[in-house]
Amino acid sequence: MSSQQYPVSHQEAYQALVNLLEQGDEAQSCYSAKAIAEAQYQEALPQLNQCLYHPDTDVVIDATKALGDLGLGDVSSLIDVAKNHPDGDARHEALITLSKQTLLNDASHPEKQRIIDLFEAMAKGRVPDDAWGMTNDWDEWWDLQLLAVQLFAQVATTDAIPLFKELLATDPEPELEMALYNALAQLDLEYCQSLLEASPSLTQARKITKAISLNPSPKANVLLFKQMNQSQDVEIKIIGIKALAQRNSKDYQWDLANQLCDNSNRVQTCALEALKQLDVLDDISLANLESLAQREQSHNLSSLLGLIDQHPQQVSPSFLDWLTSLMQHKSHTLTLGAARILAHKAGEDEAYQAAFERSLELAKNPETPIAIRIEFIHLLGQFQASSAPLLTEFRTLLDEKHHDVMIRQACFEAIRHFAHLPSYQTFLESQVLSSNPDNQRIPLDTDKADNSEETDNTQKSLCQQKEEEDNKIQVSSTLAAIAQSNQADLSQPNPVQRDQDHERNINNMLLELEEDFNDYSDIVSGHFQASGKLDLNRRKIAKRAQISNQILAIRSLAKCPYDFAAPLLIEALTGADPELQIELFNTMARLGEKQGTSLLKNTFAALANVMYQGGSLTKQAATRLLGQLRSRQSLTLILLGIEDEDEHVRICSLQALKLHMDVKPSALLPLLEIQRSLQTCLADSAGGVRKLALPLLARLEQEEDVVSLIECAIHDEESQSIAAKNLDFAKEKSLSLLAKKLPELENQAQYLAIQLTGQLLAR
Repeated sequence: MSSQQYPVSHQEAYQALVNLLEQGDEAQSCYSAKAIAEAQYQEALPQLNQCLYHPDTDVVIDATKALGDLGLGDVSSLIDVAKNHPDGDARHEALITLSKQTLLNDASHPEKQRIIDLFEAMAKGRVPDDAWGMTNDWDEWWDLQLLAVQLFAQVATTDAIPLFKELLATDPEPELEMALYNALAQLDLEYCQSLLEASPSLTQARKITKAISLNPSPKANVLLFKQMNQSQDVEIKIIGIKALAQRNSKDYQWDLANQLCDNSNRVQTCALEALKQLDVLDDISLANLESLAQREQSHNLSSLLGLIDQHPQQVSPSFLDWLTSLMQHKSHTLTLGAARILAHKAGEDEAYQAAFERSLELAKNPETPIAIRIEFIHLLGQFQASSAPLLTEFRTLLDEKHHDVMIRQACFEAIRHFAHLPSYQTFLESQVLSSNPDNQRIPLDTDKADNSEETDNTQKSLCQQKEEEDNKIQVSSTLAAIAQSNQADLSQPNPVQRDQDHERNINNMLLELEEDFNDYSDIVSGHFQASGKLDLNRRKIAKRAQISNQILAIRSLAKCPYDFAAPLLIEALTGADPELQIELFNTMARLGEKQGTSLLKNTFAALANVMYQGGSLTKQAATRLLGQLRSRQSLTLILLGIEDEDEHVRICSLQALKLHMDVKPSALLPLLEIQRSLQTCLADSAGGVRKLALPLLARLEQEEDVVSLIECAIHDEESQSIAAKNLDFAKEKSLSLLAKKLPELENQAQYLAIQLTGQLLAR
């Protein structure tokens, strides 16, 4: 498109950029060159070529990059920069720009051979007494040779093969060696195959295989398949697996499945990901997977069991019997995988019952590793036919005094699968609506010492009763050791005061030392300060508050698939304190995302009360739910939150408003109220608020807001990054305004305006 064909606003903007490129300082020239490249303004080619001889290196580099993005440029000048510029980075960019010239696609173009000759000459490297005009201590010529080899390989023909082989024989640096293998793999695949057959070193074999993986030919697929199957090296196998998956080579799906039995966990994981990427898991015969799992040398049985569990076909009776034999396997992971299949694919027979009983046994056993134990508790929720005996077991596991929060959380997540049963509904109601003080969060504050006589007597009594028992505790973790230490400290009268007295005595002694020992005194005092901070961190870690069953029960209902959950959560709002309200609102919001909000409409009174009188965290949780409740009432409360004094509430409210605007037609929105609120947000002190408000205000497509939107964008880097795509509705007006503003702006505002101009022109 010639300059005469551009709209007037475009011409004005282009001219403003060109003026800054020619007449501006170094920064203005650099930013303008980038903007011109982004806008693909080819009419600025003479000015960009002229910048190749600019005295500032950064301008040369950015102008060179711009020419590369345009695919144009004066070849002679670019070759001159690549060969003679004193800065290595400028030479580097010139080589890259030469490789991007569109003329390289024209075999008959007279300049093409000049570029290829330059790449070839620089790929050969330098002779020892030739520094290529470099004056820096760093050997930049080596980077240029590496780049030249890489670029030469892109345009070279088979005539270049002897040169690449010659360079490979000189024992090159590792990166250069890899570049040479890449080139040869594209030009002479048979040669790379011969290198592999010659038993190269492990490092060389990996590099050659990696190079072959970049060759898209079917013959390369065969070589990669051989390497994957025949090599004993994990890295080579992974290279082959990933390459075959990236090429969508479904013909090798069974060979990839065989890698699930490899000795290496990394190979197994890679093979599994490859099968998922190829989307062939359902195509693999279940009978084949069963036989694969039953191999004696199967080293990744747990992954195979997972595939079989997800397979749409029904497993064979003989395989179910084999799975039953795994119930007493010493590996809990294998037992878990087998139990999952039996829970999902077996009928209510002996195999099903055996899986249930073993899962329950391991879930209850405190000696089972906690991660495995949690998995088994989750699995119990899949045994729908065994719901009756499970409720009693869940009650036992939910004892707060004896079970960790992760165990109790897993129990509630399993219980929600039975929430359609009356007995479980009654139990969940008792937990969610609980007002028992013992069921609330217990603050653990032991830093405050009680010096009363009664407390001292109590501590002494505790010390006497627990001393013998504590001595028998076998500490098995750092946290356990810290907890034991804290407990021991509590049994001693005023341990904090004792330590402080000791520190004070030492410091008093240090003050009495002569001046010659001041450095020593400072070191000792510093140790006391550091130890105090470490002790504080230790206590913070060891004394984390436990989460109550009530909170865990509420959270578990977020994914409850039954209508029972919403009314129960609404009922729990009555009389709830702020902490509980936060949990309830967040859970209802997640529930609404999954199941809709038809059962959550009776929450407006509580939401309104919070938005007018609640604290910051409660309001943030409320806005999350308001974003799901698509009504005029909720929108009014959201607009109220946008004006809140707390930055985080404003951000959450804007996110909720976006949800409404995403799903509602403009005709159903109070546009004037929304516009006024968003206009205020553009001048907000918080960058996050401005960045959220800008696209929402632009979505209203009001011409009167264009000036405000541009002002926000050119004075806020975060907002500028998203402004261009949101100003499409007023692109001509925006460009006209920017063209007039560019010469007047200064510093960062001008740089952001230049970027925005380039982005708008590029659209």
